[in-house]
Amino acid sequence: MIKKQGYEIEKIDLNETIVLAYRDGKWFSQKQHVLFQISTMDDEHTRVDVTATIDSKTKSEEAEEVLEEKIVSSIYHFKP
Repeated sequence: MIKKQGYEIEKIDLNETIVLAYRDGKWFSQKQHVLFQISTMDDEHTRVDVTATIDSKTKSEEAEEVLEEKIVSSIYHFKP
């Protein structure tokens, strides 16, 4: 799912169950980093915490929150 959205996997740490991905900024877009923290809740449920950062001259927490929500929605609606 991450690769389908244009992200490249930067790091996978199985000990800490994290995936770090990025997408280069093109034209007017800024480079985006997304950290996925994966936790098993029980036999049927997995929790995925998403933290996004956008590299830009002006820091916009609102833009980062919108990106996080978009990614969470994509995860929720993902069908392999």
